[in-house]
Amino acid sequence: MTRQAANGPLRKQNDLVILADLDGTMIERGADVPDGGGELVAFAQRSYATLIVISARPVDELARQFVDCSPIKIVVGSGGGVVARVEGGVIKTILREIVLTSTQDFPLLRALTTLRSSAVLFAFGAWKSSFRVSVLLQGGHLSHRALSTIIGTRPWQIVADHEFHSIVRHEQLLGVSVLSESGPDLLLDHMVGSDISPGWRWAVYPEYRFKGHTWLEILPQQANKASAADFVLTDILGVKGPDTVVAIGDSPEDIGMFTLASRSFCPNTAASQVLEAASTVISSKGGPEFIQALVSRLERETSSDSSNAIRG
Repeated sequence: MTRQAANGPLRKQNDLVILADLDGTMIERGADVPDGGGELVAFAQRSYATLIVISARPVDELARQFVDCSPIKIVVGSGGGVVARVEGGVIKTILREIVLTSTQDFPLLRALTTLRSSAVLFAFGAWKSSFRVSVLLQGGHLSHRALSTIIGTRPWQIVADHEFHSIVRHEQLLGVSVLSESGPDLLLDHMVGSDISPGWRWAVYPEYRFKGHTWLEILPQQANKASAADFVLTDILGVKGPDTVVAIGDSPEDIGMFTLASRSFCPNTAASQVLEAASTVISSKGGPEFIQALVSRLERETSSDSSNAIRG
């Protein structure tokens, strides 16, 4: 059976769609994608399944990471803020982009300037495929080398205050991430007391610490993994209902994707809310161990379905 979408058929022979979180699920958190994309990509290729990678990383980084992975035609980045069609490691088309409607009155900037020893990553998207992550250092406590250790090879640059404000005025803002030496409780208190724009949502993730830094994510209200996944399933792939959809993830942001799938899987290292929400918890830590166990399960199911079809 071939699924038809607005832009023509995208899938043949297998209706299975896998919505996959990247960091902490497909790969260990912060790691690079292995050559070939790993075992889940290989499974999607040989079974003709559709694999949609949904991540907090920028879409251009996702395109580069999965440059040779033919099953991956669509990636979702910036926590659900950007949906892109990719090919050969580059972005071909931006299918959806959610940005802050106005950056003129930006109380969030004032709130973030009171955080000490923090790296603030502002993700901007210009028209079409020009993406970058700019980094603003608060208090000058984090060196260039320290930042590289924390955020790895992600595309970023350090900008001065006057350069930053110029960028805010002229570019579309996709989201903000904060890596702070402040503990989760202090960061939560800080955000609760901040004058955050109604157009934003934010979350502190106490479970995930990067080199001793707490992770805070701030995104436009409508930019989330669930809405992006629903857009891909309905408007791009033409999927009707959850029966052929599988979702995997490990963070609270992934729970919304689970509601769009008939089955959801998570590693045993997932956040507590995710362990409760997933239909199946696989007894492996996130990364290659989890994916190996997941693929084994999916292959058994695929083999069983084929046998039943032959008997029928």
